[in-house]
Amino acid sequence: MGLLANYKKSEVVIEKEKFDSKFDYADFSKEDKEHLIELEKKAIYTGNLLKDNLKELGDVFLEAQKIFSNNKNGMFGKWYENLGFKKDFVYLCLDRKQLSIQYDSTTIYKLPDRVIKDLKKN
Repeated sequence: MGLLANYKKSEVVIEKEKFDSKFDYADFSKEDKEHLIELEKKAIYTGNLLKDNLKELGDVFLEAQKIFSNNKNGMFGKWYENLGFKKDFVYLCLDRKQLSIQYDSTTIYKLPDRVIKDLKKN
């Protein structure tokens, strides 16, 4: 069962008048164009879910990191690795969360990973 198994067309609330694709589908048949636009809507829907989940993961990792640091046992890394997460991903989530707090902005979640890493260096 895939990520979009529970996706239903009715869940994506994008009215045709409001949905403005920036891609030029002029070279496609009407059927292919409609199908590609539906896939574009799914991509946007799933992308928004991903952004929401990244925010939530940042909250989870930050809270867990605080608990582990209070116990000073150095087990935070073992904990998230046991959950199947890689160090780079976890710390990128933490960096996004901390930057969103620092700048009081959710725009941080729209920025590419490279920009987050560069911001964190500064």
